[in-house]
Amino acid sequence: MEKYNENTEKKPINAAALVLGILSILFIIFFPVAMLLGVAAIVVGFVGKSRGVPGIVCGLVGLLTPVFVLLTFFFILLINDDAMRAVGKLVKDSLDKIEQRADLIEDAIED
Repeated sequence: MEKYNENTEKKPINAAALVLGILSILFIIFFPVAMLLGVAAIVVGFVGKSRGVPGIVCGLVGLLTPVFVLLTFFFILLINDDAMRAVGKLVKDSLDKIEQRADLIEDAIED
């Protein structure tokens, strides 16, 4: 008679947690999607218990990386006045160029 060991049993829910975790890492560039997939991977990994650890880890990476990047970006903008001024100047210059081109188009239409 074989001993039954729960840890050696393959559960589809653990594979689902891993897939969700990997997808959360792949979608890091799309912050909201990565964060949702990361949360889903963590929840499904905890439901799968001990064999869901890789899914939980991947889910944490997919959840925490976008949060860290966003916080770092906002921290740099808030702390560094030069960076804030540079972003403001870039936006202002872009809007000025758009306005100049709009004026050129209007002049061309009138002629």
